[in-house]
Amino acid sequence: MCITINSLKEFFAAHDTAEVLGAPMGEDGLTRWEILRDQCAPPLPDTVYISDSLEAVKRLTPSATGHLVFCAGAAFDKTRLLNVWQGCVLLIRTDQQERIVRAIQEQFYVDSRKSAMSAMLLGVLTNGAGVQALVDAAYPFLKNPLVIFDSSYRIAGVTRKALQVQGSVNQKCGCIQLPAVQFLPVVGYAAGKRRVL
Repeated sequence: MCITINSLKEFFAAHDTAEVLGAPMGEDGLTRWEILRDQCAPPLPDTVYISDSLEAVKRLTPSATGHLVFCAGAAFDKTRLLNVWQGCVLLIRTDQQERIVRAIQEQFYVDSRKSAMSAMLLGVLTNGAGVQALVDAAYPFLKNPLVIFDSSYRIAGVTRKALQVQGSVNQKCGCIQLPAVQFLPVVGYAAGKRRVL
């Protein structure tokens, strides 16, 4: 997933009135966010700037490549904004800029986690590892046990670390301890008949 002005619009449109204005750059990939304060440098093309102050936007050096999320009340005249910002604008009709900033920050955090996981899994694959190595590598990101079956319903990979953690938790609380890996019978259906695989 790549964060764009259009994806942010879709995200906010569920709760707020949001519209894209200005230059048609809504699909440009964004890698950073920044609250617009008293900067005078030209905006960076991969950064989304967040503001609720028209004066702060006016102080920014004009550029045709900038991306702006502008928070304004329902009575705000959007033509005032288009006269001072030449790039792409996501206008969100809200008085709660802090909520918008937190939501954008969360979107970038989730995107960075997905990118890190994709890069790590791609690295495991390019090193010629098998299914078990992929399952083991995915566990720190997914935080859930994972079992992968082949087409014959045999286990191709299982999250052994999750089962080991579960076993140690059971041992500490006095419950029945699981072995490091416990394979339970898998019930499958072949030709409409139930069978244990």
